[in-house]
Amino acid sequence: MKKVISLFFGIALFAAIFVTMSSFSSKAPDNVHFQRMPGARFWASGAVTGSGTWIMEATHTGKAFHCVNTFTFLAGPHAGSVLVVNSNCNTITNLGVWHVVGGSGDFEDAKGNGSLNMGPEIFDGTIDY
Repeated sequence: MKKVISLFFGIALFAAIFVTMSSFSSKAPDNVHFQRMPGARFWASGAVTGSGTWIMEATHTGKAFHCVNTFTFLAGPHAGSVLVVNSNCNTITNLGVWHVVGGSGDFEDAKGNGSLNMGPEIFDGTIDY
């Protein structure tokens, strides 16, 4: 009887540790797509959906633009949340990279990065929030 009880508690302990460790594992980042629309607006699809205002503060240095992009969600499941992204673009190729530097609401602890095209102002990449 003691062996059965010990075996039962051993299995229960293993199961409790497994469930606890599984809850700490982070999921892989998901694909995201942001596209600028006329009138300083954007729409997002993929892991992040919604639309709102896109404010870009740009600094031009040599052949590069260094920008701080603030996406304020006004519609969709993330309405009221803000995502702040730094981007660096080459003025010759119109291509660049971006990464999340801050946010609020749903994006308070967001992490993400990707590539961008300045021509139609499209940001593609991955995000985890």
